[in-house]
Amino acid sequence: MPQALPEAGWYPTEYCIRFLADQDAYAISLERFESFGVSVAAN
Repeated sequence: MPQALPEAGWYPTEYCIRFLADQDAYAISLERFESFGVSVAAN
């Protein structure tokens, strides 16, 4: 996860890449969303 987030909201904490053999294609998805508040980066 990044040190700071630009605004409060739900952010993905994982991504997944799957090969769909029947379609000869890849699917990429964002997963496991978590709620985060506003954060401030330390200088």
